[in-house]
Amino acid sequence: ARRLPVPFVELDGHEVVEKPLEWRPIRERLRPYRCRLCRKIFRQFTTLAGQLAQRFGIALPDRIYRYGIARCYRCHKLTLVFAWPDPSPPPDQPADHHPVADWSRVPPPEPRPPNVRRVYSRTLGERYWASACLACGALLGDWFLQAEPDGPFFRMLAAENALEDFELDLHRAAFQAARTGVLGESARRLAELAERGLEE
Repeated sequence: ARRLPVPFVELDGHEVVEKPLEWRPIRERLRPYRCRLCRKIFRQFTTLAGQLAQRFGIALPDRIYRYGIARCYRCHKLTLVFAWPDPSPPPDQPADHHPVADWSRVPPPEPRPPNVRRVYSRTLGERYWASACLACGALLGDWFLQAEPDGPFFRMLAAENALEDFELDLHRAAFQAARTGVLGESARRLAELAERGLEE
């Protein structure tokens, strides 16, 4: 399934024969539909991310590393932050499950963004790989980035390291940036409308 180069859906043939109008996918890889509001939010997100990348002299990744936008708690400037799929899923997860690395102790893949470094966390009392603010170097820990409701990667998981997962995660990061106000008040209102399924 991972090697199929086209979108697909896998169904149980017996179920389709019994209920031809009710499809329950076993697994699928279909390109998700993006509403007009979500497309607008994504354009605003990529524009701002591109401006930040240019300001800090770095390239935005086009695979593996997911990027988000966060406001630094120390200098209060906007910065790019990064997450990546965990190369070794926990033993109780299926082999094709690769959540975004959480408190990663495994060195992240190369080429690594310049602000992803092995840092010491006083909270954890140990070192791990994490994003730092591009402006002041402050540690922006995994708890804030991934577990806090206003974090750029809140509840964001990538099933595997495929291009479709990369794109889906970037759209999730864009929506989160809009929802939390990082993209400005107008984008936050667009996110509220999109969540309610409304148009402008």
